[in-house]
Amino acid sequence: MADRGFKITNLLAFYQCSLTIPPSKHGNFPMLAQDVKETSIIANVRIYFEKAIKRIKDFYILKKELPISLLPFVVVCSALCNLKKSLTQDM
Repeated sequence: MADRGFKITNLLAFYQCSLTIPPSKHGNFPMLAQDVKETSIIANVRIYFEKAIKRIKDFYILKKELPISLLPFVVVCSALCNLKKSLTQDM
């Protein structure tokens, strides 16, 4: 999931991944009803992505840029976040 403007779909296809980007408006034309609905669905799911990222960033060690050698710490912090109560229960 990404904001509009990320042009990496072809790079992700190599890894058999897909990228979800909300549809954008073209010029002065209004968005189609289907595009409005799709944007709404993506926005509703994105709330949970933002909450998950916030949980991970609560760890002090992750407040600054880390060298790649510390990636195992990021994995541990992410795993600990998964032990917290569900993101959907926060609402």
